[in-house]
Amino acid sequence: MSIVRQPAVAGLVLLILQNAASLILQHKLQSSSVDNDARYEPATVIILSEILKLAVSSICVGREVLHAPAPSTAPSFFSTIKNGHYKASVPAVLYTVAMASQAVGAYRLDIFLYLVLSQIKIIIAPIFATIFLKQAFRPQQWLCLILMTVGMVLAQVGSVSPAIKSSAGSLNSHNMVVGVMAMVLAGCCVALAGVYMEMVLKASRSMMVRNAQLAWYSCACGILGLLCWSKIDLRVFFHGYRELVWVLVMLQAIGGFLVSWCVRLTSTVAKNYAQSFGFLIALTIPIFDLSHAVNYQLSCGVVFICAAVFGSIHQAGVETRITDRQQECPC
Repeated sequence: MSIVRQPAVAGLVLLILQNAASLILQHKLQSSSVDNDARYEPATVIILSEILKLAVSSICVGREVLHAPAPSTAPSFFSTIKNGHYKASVPAVLYTVAMASQAVGAYRLDIFLYLVLSQIKIIIAPIFATIFLKQAFRPQQWLCLILMTVGMVLAQVGSVSPAIKSSAGSLNSHNMVVGVMAMVLAGCCVALAGVYMEMVLKASRSMMVRNAQLAWYSCACGILGLLCWSKIDLRVFFHGYRELVWVLVMLQAIGGFLVSWCVRLTSTVAKNYAQSFGFLIALTIPIFDLSHAVNYQLSCGVVFICAAVFGSIHQAGVETRITDRQQECPC
């Protein structure tokens, strides 16, 4: 696993805060206290955030082209954007397949099994990183990943209200098999997309070019998914939008840049740790409300996630000290 340096630490901390803020804001905007007629369509936020990412990335690429050392011989803006654009289509398609598969899993599985399988990506991602990126993981790091997965499952299950748990009906074996296969496919797609994006970003000279390409394909896939699977009428695309929804759009766009930055400097696994810790912050804030019940599942999940994160940080520190000693004494 790549050793975390100061710029990467800053990126991971910002990603933690962004993820926590996005989750809290999403819950506030989509909570049961909000009138159904005033709710926005979540897919539209994804599309708009990708459009914003595309606009910002394109402006940055344009500045890079204008300030090239030899502008007369430098490639044009469109040539720069088009160069290797097909590589960015892979993660966009994989994420679209993952979203569709998760929808199938949510429909065919009970809440407990759905939440358990939704975290399978945490384990699959390092497996793909080992296969495709030749990254090596120590036994302590695998233990931290397992702790993180178990902690995320416990925290999510513990945060589900008893009313939702009791409303989950029994499922026949056919529905369960289809649902499990769909969730495994979703986990594999998300993990593979993350590892592939890491490979593309680290091999690219310009992160903004890849961001622009990723945003373009993600936006196209998002619009296609909205037309195929959502019942929303495009004439009411902005239905339910208010100030906080636009804040969420900006947060999601910022999160996209932070993910690219963190993956480029560290790894997909480190990015998953940061997002999981952001989820933990968003989940534990309601605990400070005295009216919010805390059960043992949520408490154990919080402990496991913290142990996994700090265990991984400790292991990264050990690797850093070993590397520094080897550089000081190459013999």
